[in-house]
Amino acid sequence: MRDVITALKTNKLLLLQAVLFFFLSISLIVTNGLYSCWWGSCGLYIGQWHMHDALWHISLVKSAFNSFPFPHPFFAGGTVYGYNYFIDLILFALTKFGLEPFFVFFRFLPIVISVLYIFVSIQYVKSQSKGST
Repeated sequence: MRDVITALKTNKLLLLQAVLFFFLSISLIVTNGLYSCWWGSCGLYIGQWHMHDALWHISLVKSAFNSFPFPHPFFAGGTVYGYNYFIDLILFALTKFGLEPFFVFFRFLPIVISVLYIFVSIQYVKSQSKGST
């Protein structure tokens, strides 16, 4: 991590790219999951890009992991099968620490993933540039 911070401090173009990527990547997600009022109607705002996924993942976390086989959160009596549970298991584990699913899905994970992406990208570029010189 120290190498990444040093690389960002010494290369201003890389710092600009990292900051720009971070704000662009989270600006589309962090505005979702808020209680807000638009054009006279108030309620929970979830943008069109996240409408299905947000409701699916949060419903699955709140209902499906309470029994096995996992009940389908949208269809009564149905079970969930053939599905990748990794993100949902992370959400479920973080809710056991007292975090709200909306906070984890729309605030915590996007920031963590953006920071990890920048970190891994810089490490990869540094590893490739050492081998080519």
